[in-house]
Amino acid sequence: MLPAEVGVVVGLFAEAAEAAHWSAQDLSQLETSGIRIWVAMQDDELAGAVASREAAGEAEILNLAVAPAWRGRGMGRRLMETALEDAVSAGVRRVFLEVRESNTGARAFYFRLGFAEAGRRRGYYQQPAEDALLLSRAL
Repeated sequence: MLPAEVGVVVGLFAEAAEAAHWSAQDLSQLETSGIRIWVAMQDDELAGAVASREAAGEAEILNLAVAPAWRGRGMGRRLMETALEDAVSAGVRRVFLEVRESNTGARAFYFRLGFAEAGRRRGYYQQPAEDALLLSRAL
């Protein structure tokens, strides 16, 4: 992500109900703290973004959103593959993420990418309150 793209990435996360809604200040702080944010551009428009971080041989996918016009066209898969390839090159052995228990579409997407359920975080999400399923995948 380039500094000039912060505003459109904030907008993308805001319009995706299932994504974490980060402010421009959040994104700027995250990026300077070692969190990597990749964007996918199509025809000079933001098609999607993914954020991840790495520590101690593990990685976590923090946020993923695809613009409505690009859903169902492989954009989410390409973004995830980019983040996972970067993690492998950094020596990461396992990657984790949280997903709302009720988000069956996202769960199926992550399972297709090789993730499996590894636990539950009770009351993790707010508005509405809901458990998160912790998913993981070996790299």
